[in-house]
Amino acid sequence: RRKRETRTQGFDDLLHRFDAALAGAGGKALARRVTRSAKVALIDEFQDTDPVQYAIFRRLHEYTGMPLFLIGDPKQAIYGFRGADVFSYVDAARAAGTSGHTLGTNYRSDPSLVQAVNTLFEHTRDPFVLPEIRFHRVEPAPTARERIGGPGAPPAALTFLVMPCTEELASAKAGPGKPVILKGRADAVLPRHVAGEITRLLDAEVTVAGEPIRPRHVAVLCRTNAQARAVQTELRALGVPT
Repeated sequence: RRKRETRTQGFDDLLHRFDAALAGAGGKALARRVTRSAKVALIDEFQDTDPVQYAIFRRLHEYTGMPLFLIGDPKQAIYGFRGADVFSYVDAARAAGTSGHTLGTNYRSDPSLVQAVNTLFEHTRDPFVLPEIRFHRVEPAPTARERIGGPGAPPAALTFLVMPCTEELASAKAGPGKPVILKGRADAVLPRHVAGEITRLLDAEVTVAGEPIRPRHVAVLCRTNAQARAVQTELRALGVPT
């Protein structure tokens, strides 16, 4: 009511009112008016589309017959924290049926990493829980070469560092024989171990694309800013610029 009185609209208001108008009696005429200057619609990053947006796209396509291409990564559709709506993606995939296409070549990663990711996600039947989101095996680019090497290089392209449950990390309440790592203690200890592993690689004989490894070759991905700051603090204490 307040918005109507001040004649203001937000982004969500525009979407909901447009969706309602398309669903109303004059929906088909509105769709023709909106699409009269377009011959085709390409919706990039479709995995971030919400149900209202998808309803709009679907009606425009159904009412006018305009070709509609949805371009997105289904694996990213599970990222609800950034606005993705996995069920919109699943509905779209069902509507597309057999008319979907998948990129079969990875042009960004080394062949060994591509193989490692293939192995990891092919190990389980439904790696993304929903059976509609499949993992499609990909191949490296024909010209791709291994860019990480040297005597000190990691033994595999994808390596997991396992943290043993020491007394420093364990909870005394877990009972005998059932140690549990406390999150608070892990938050305090793990950044130190991550920084130590990075320092070990920087001090080892590792090459990246033919040159000695440098701090700029390393990235640390964290869930929170606090975790990133903790790792940065430990790296700085070891003299590693970040």
